[in-house]
Amino acid sequence: MTASSLTVIQQKPSLADSMVLPVDKVLQSIESKPAAEQSKSSPAKAADQSNDLPKILESQKPKPPAVKTPNKYYDELKSVPDTDTAKLKELYNKAIEEFDKTGTRDDRYAVCMSDLAEMELKEDNLASAEARIKKSLDASTDHEITSSNYQLVGDIKGRQNRLAEAEAAYCGSIDIFGKYGDPRHQQAIVLEKLASIYDRQGRAEQAKATRLKATDLATFDTGTKGAQNAYKLGTKALLANDYPEAIKQFEMSLMVQPDFKAAKMNLAICYQHEALEHQQKKEFPKAETNYLQALPAMEAAFGPKHTYTCTVLQGLTETYESENKLDDAEKTAQHWVDIEREAHKSGQPMMNALRIYSRILKSNKKNDQAVAIDKELADIDAKDKASKPQFAS
Repeated sequence: MTASSLTVIQQKPSLADSMVLPVDKVLQSIESKPAAEQSKSSPAKAADQSNDLPKILESQKPKPPAVKTPNKYYDELKSVPDTDTAKLKELYNKAIEEFDKTGTRDDRYAVCMSDLAEMELKEDNLASAEARIKKSLDASTDHEITSSNYQLVGDIKGRQNRLAEAEAAYCGSIDIFGKYGDPRHQQAIVLEKLASIYDRQGRAEQAKATRLKATDLATFDTGTKGAQNAYKLGTKALLANDYPEAIKQFEMSLMVQPDFKAAKMNLAICYQHEALEHQQKKEFPKAETNYLQALPAMEAAFGPKHTYTCTVLQGLTETYESENKLDDAEKTAQHWVDIEREAHKSGQPMMNALRIYSRILKSNKKNDQAVAIDKELADIDAKDKASKPQFAS
């Protein structure tokens, strides 16, 4: 959702149309589970969580229709291009201040909160983004805004490696599409994101089935049928592990429709999978080429600090190391570590990055720097152990 989405689509009023499902309720059943149980969530359970959403929607009391109060800053947003993020931020914040003064909580307020959250998510400001999404959900009576917010929650939980919660949020968004339709053709994108979560959970069959559904649901304007056909062929090739053909088709799809998000995501995944295949066969120059293609593709499709981007940086680092390109390996590893420091600060992803970075520094005869990294690693390990509950033997 951006400034271009400011016009809220009018729907015939119904009981559910005038209600909002707070994000807390979407994730309530997930957050109460132990981590081990979350990781074992089945597709049937995810479907149950998704199927509960309409019941919750129907059970909530309707909100009275909001009286629209003038807001010049909100009206001014329509004339600002999406590329002028500084101006958009300024106007969103001023519009929110104006809404706060009048006590206005309507879909315009929800759009401002949601769009600011999306900007903060791109800046990796996850806590602030999530707080804004909750305010947006509380204010909104429009199902498209609500569905978009669930998508954003899924993106945040995915970055936090809280995969069961990301799965529940994406399923919530998909459930709304099933109930109200998908006029902006967003469901295929959400399904691609859900498939990526299944990949990370090691649920390969669910990921494949979800990608096939995304392909079947991908619909576009009549002028972009070429993009649709190429996307479907690319997805079939990806599922058959025919990465060169899949890359060719996704690139063709993006030539016809450059803003096709699902094709961008799958293209990035293809580059990475092909790179990993070459790396496992010890075909390191080919792996390097593919990783260098995968890196900007991942950054464009998922974000520069996304977990998938970090896995590409790890693969590229280790490929450079295998080629004895230690300066390149060191530079790439440092970039990877910097992202992990900002995004995770601790935990296994951070520790893994530090271990590999230390190893490369030692190979590159930079022992003093390696000692500092080893100390950072030991401190994180100690803090992680101290934070875990201790049980008597």
